[in-house]
Amino acid sequence: MARCSDVLKAKVQAEPVSPPADIEAAFHRLLETDRQSREFALLWAEIDSYLEKELAAAKKASGAGAVV
Repeated sequence: MARCSDVLKAKVQAEPVSPPADIEAAFHRLLETDRQSREFALLWAEIDSYLEKELAAAKKASGAGAVV
């Protein structure tokens, strides 16, 4: 089954929208953006990527005995 971010990425056209560097700003822009837009797909993909990296880092840290 395709992940939601993969489906949204497929909707993205050739011209990219520059995503914000701050993940909190990306989330607030996501809330204000049309769900059918290319910008929404890019913001969603950025947030998804960020969260996947955070989860991977947390799993790695918990494997090393750190408290997550």
